[in-house]
Amino acid sequence: MFAVELIFLQVCSSVFSRLRYFCLPGSRVTLTDRPDSLDVLKENVELNTKQCSNKHIEKDALYKVASTNVPGCTPSNKLSSDSLSYIDCKVLDWAQRDNPLFDITWDVVIAADVIYIESSFEHLLQTMRTLKYSKMLFSCRLRYAKDHKFIRKARECFTINLILYDKSRDIHIYSFSK
Repeated sequence: MFAVELIFLQVCSSVFSRLRYFCLPGSRVTLTDRPDSLDVLKENVELNTKQCSNKHIEKDALYKVASTNVPGCTPSNKLSSDSLSYIDCKVLDWAQRDNPLFDITWDVVIAADVIYIESSFEHLLQTMRTLKYSKMLFSCRLRYAKDHKFIRKARECFTINLILYDKSRDIHIYSFSK
């Protein structure tokens, strides 16, 4: 069975409607935000994951995801309670380097719509460099000059490839690698 360690750098509202797609059997999903936004994040998780019970995705919802996204995994497969996905909410202050989240090697890091405060760009880049991961996906709209400036600056530290451009929504999805 496929399982991942997945972390989101600050969670935008559009992620919640698609959260079930990241909750594959055995996966651990960690959602992060600033200290002053953690309570709102937790509330949003509760409101937007009605199929959750004790932070675990219920088997029926999980079977649907597993059967469509994991080769060889069908609804007839038996899932034990410890094979279910786990969702957690944690503080990740980009300006702080002493967070235990930096000690984990993540399979996937997803950063969605995180380039909105120009004064935080250096801290965000440092966080992205410090996190240990196999793959980083970065989603954004390039609306302003500062957004393009961030991507240029990120190219100095990362190899960046455009994976998808959704013209109808003006959304860019990149892969970042160190």
